[in-house]
Amino acid sequence: MGYPVPIIALIPVFMLWFGIGDTSKIIMVAVGTFWPIAVNARDAARQVEQNLVWAARMMGTSDWKLLWRVIMPAAAPGIVTGLQIALPLSLIITFVFEMVAGGGGLGALEIQGVRSFQSTQTYAAIIAIMLVGLALDRSLRVVRGYLLRWT
Repeated sequence: MGYPVPIIALIPVFMLWFGIGDTSKIIMVAVGTFWPIAVNARDAARQVEQNLVWAARMMGTSDWKLLWRVIMPAAAPGIVTGLQIALPLSLIITFVFEMVAGGGGLGALEIQGVRSFQSTQTYAAIIAIMLVGLALDRSLRVVRGYLLRWT
């Protein structure tokens, strides 16, 4: 039900409910990135090979151990893919929220530069946003390589 709603359209609602501080940004990012992560995790868990589950069951594995020792490792590539999809969304949500609500941050700095006709400030904010995105993407790739070293 909540998936097709563009999260950016809810910025005014989050500003009313939680203010313009960091709390509302964090909650908005959590809501906006929930669906890509949840859908990918669900699909990855559904695609775990049944032979793995049956073999673990035949060895007497409990439900808890089955989840953590069979299903989670087998579904990990799909879960991390969901995180990779959610990362740019989280950046978009954060920077747009900062642009609309102000309160500091690179998005607010960029809009401030536009409003005061300071192109150097605007371009510096854009380049900083690009560098933050690049650094986070590369960091997630390193984490993916570490967590999924068997793939």
